Amino acid sequence: MMEYLTTYSEEFPNICSIDFIGESQKGKPIPQFRLTGESKNRKIKVWIQGGLHGDEPAGTESIFYLIDQLLNDSIHLLNHLDISIVPMANIDGYESHDRYAANGLDLNRDQTKLMAKESVCLKQAFSDFGPHVALDLHEYRPLEEILLFWESMG
Repeated sequence: MMEYLTTYSEEFPNICSIDFIGESQKGKPIPQFRLTGESKNRKIKVWIQGGLHGDEPAGTESIFYLIDQLLNDSIHLLNHLDISIVPMANIDGYESHDRYAANGLDLNRDQTKLMAKESVCLKQAFSDFGPHVALDLHEYRPLEEILLFWESMG
């Protein structure tokens, strides 16, 4: 993931940047990728996050596709947008193919109590950015549910 983001930030240094919103519970840095055009006009702020559940890779993968499309086919849109992207919010869960964070919490249910480091980092970065629009990308696994249903039928 970092190699992918770094490649784009080096190829488009005037409109892309990488920073880190904090660390996961296992000490892995959580990257934030920023995209914005060189125009000084007021822009719509868009927050996009993926990978809140480590076993839902489609959100993170679609974010990489979106970045590629914006930078290669729709770069003119960035003159009107300021985009902040956290492509993989639950790095520990992603690496272990687990829905939950390292402490067993579902980060999607921890937005009020803020018991996980990742939740605290996300909330702070979100508040600091102050988006007009927010997208939280998830994945639905209907086949898994169908198989579990049939398995329960004996």
